[in-house]
Parts: sequence; C-alpha cells; structure tokens
Amino acid sequence: MHLLAILLTLFWIVAAALRSWRLARFYQIEEYMADRYVRWLLARRERWFPRQPAIVMLAGVVVAFALQFGGVEYASLHGVLWAVVAMIIAQPEPVKEVKRQFRRTQRALRIVGAACLLDALVIAGLSAQLTANMAANTPQELSTVSIAGFIGFLFAPLALPLGNLLLTPLEAQLRERFRRQARARLQAAAPFVIGITGSYGKTSTKHYLAHILGGKHKVYPTPKSYNTEMGVCLAINTDLDPSYGYAYFIAEMGAYVPGEIARIAKLTQPRMSIVTAVGPMHLERFKTIENIVKAKYEIVEGVPPDGTTFFNGDNPYVRQMAPGATRNTASWSRKKGCPKRVTWPKTCSNRWQACALRSTTARAKRGCPSRPPWWACIT
Repeated sequence: MHLLAILLTLFWIVAAALRSWRLARFYQIEEYMADRYVRWLLARRERWFPRQPAIVMLAGVVVAFALQFGGVEYASLHGVLWAVVAMIIAQPEPVKEVKRQFRRTQRALRIVGAACLLDALVIAGLSAQLTANMAANTPQELSTVSIAGFIGFLFAPLALPLGNLLLTPLEAQLRERFRRQARARLQAAAPFVIGITGSYGKTSTKHYLAHILGGKHKVYPTPKSYNTEMGVCLAINTDLDPSYGYAYFIAEMGAYVPGEIARIAKLTQPRMSIVTAVGPMHLERFKTIENIVKAKYEIVEGVPPDGTTFFNGDNPYVRQMAPGATRNTASWSRKKGCPKRVTWPKTCSNRWQACALRSTTARAKRGCPSRPPWWACIT
C-alpha cells in the first residue's frame, strides 16, 4: 500500500473507533451483555446502518466515478475526496436516546480499547487484502481502501461485544479480585447490613431508611443507583473504610438476570432485607412476572435463619411471597389484615412536619417484646 492509502486507512480507522466509542454507552446500559445489546442494535435500522453516513459514502462513490470517467486520474485529488468523506462520516449524529451518560470505568475503557483495536485490524486487514494486486497510488486503490473502511465502520458496533469476549479471562480474574477485596473490607468494617430489592422503590426506600437511622447512627448507603454486584463492590471498596465506624450498611440490590441478587447477598450477607415491589420492569429479560418474583426472593434466602425480611403488603406479588418465606418475616400495608398497618392522620397543618407516620403492630403468636425494635414500629 502506498503512503496515501495508508493515511486514508488511518482516517477510516479513526471514524470506526469513534463510532465504537459513541456506542459504548449503550453497551454499558445493557450491562455488557451481548444478547441484550444486539437486540437493542437490531431494534432500529438507524442504529446498525445509519442513513447519513450511507448517503455520504454513496455520494463519494458517485463523485469518484465521475472524476475517473472524466479522465481525472490524480491520486491526490481522490485521496482528498475520500479523506473528506471519512471525516464527515466520523462526525457524531444527534443522539436522542439519552438514558444516562457513559461512565468511564476501567472495564469500560478496556472494552472500548479492545473494540478500537478490532476496528483497526478489520479495516487494515481488509484494505491490504483487497488492494494486494492493485497498482499503488491509483484512484482504484484509494476507492477500494475507502470501501473497506466503510465496511469496517459498519462493523464497529459489533466490535464492542467481540472485544468484551476477548477480555473475558482477564475480566473474570479482575472481578474475582474485586470481590475478594470488597468482602475483606466489609468484614473488617463489620456493619449491620440491610439489603433492599424490588422492581421499583429501592433507591427511595434506601434514602428514607438511611435518613431515619442516620439520626442516631453512622450509616453508609450505596451511592446513586449502584445495585449490581460490581457496583456494590465498587461502593464498598471506595467508601466503606473500616476506620469510619459505620454501624449500618444499606445495599441496594437489582437484578437483570436470575441469580444476580443471590450473588450480591452472598457478598454482603445482609442480616435484614426489604422487598419493596414486584412489577413488569425488565420483563423482556425475565419473560414472566413469576421469574421476577423468584429473582426478588433470592434476597430472602440471602439473610441468615435468624434474620428478618420485610414485605410491602400493598403489592400483590410481594404479599404472596411472605407466607412461603423460610426466614422471619414482617409485612406492612395501608390496608387491614396485614400484621403491620401504616396509616396517616386525616388532617394535618403541615404535610411534612405535622403528619406523623403511625404503625400499629399485631402481636405475634410467639409473643413480642414489651418494647418493639425500631423496624416494628415507626412513630
């Protein structure tokens, strides 16, 4: 390949790498799972075959053929043409799907790096193969390089899951080391661990509980919406320093696949858990509501035999989970018939200050202490 063809190849590699970088955010949103990411990619043609770059490429082909048939055989002119085409294609298109910003974690950067390397190998290899028998420094060579570059540009979305696949052995070792570090740190800090799960209401319940406990104790809730296994590990390894003396650690636990909550519970070993609600969130991943219920039930099995799980009796699916629980359980509801009924005053002068949350607790069959613990009666 001539120097001009090599430079043009680099232009296309940059264009493909930029596309991989922009799509990395959506791959991250899908938790780096190839099947979910590919389904998202194929859901709309514009995601895997963008219209604007295709139009620009077609225009470049038309102009190149027009120049060649017009007798303009200057390689430098064709090189400038295709370089401009590559630069236009490399420009980001307006993105309307702003679900959340890309988090530049170490794993994300490793995956993007591997994807960019694959982009470079595909474009460079394909260009070298297609131009092997062509004369150097000709319009035909430069046009062929650009076609190979555009093919590599279209391949860029698949470079992310393929790059992640290549990194699987390394990532497995790093995740296990991250888990061991978090487990050791949590054991050294020795806080009372409370796990919270649910299709919705996890984060708000976590903040309410942290605020209540924070009145008398030092509490560390997982930040933001960190509710995956690696997210909880990151929170522990970053902020749960044993020297801080945290009395309570509130861990939010989410699930995209069966077994994920069980892994988080095994890591954190909660002594108490709360199930807020079960709904159709992530139904496309779990297929049925029953599978979602089973996934949420993993937090119940994650507490020790003497631990307690609290169920939101207002949610019909959660209410059905309580009778079959093998651990100590407690349910609350705004309706009658639940062991713990939550009511509000009919009138109040100030909604936030004068409205007191009252809880009436039914006496358990085995008896109850004269003064119930904080989780049995909030006044």
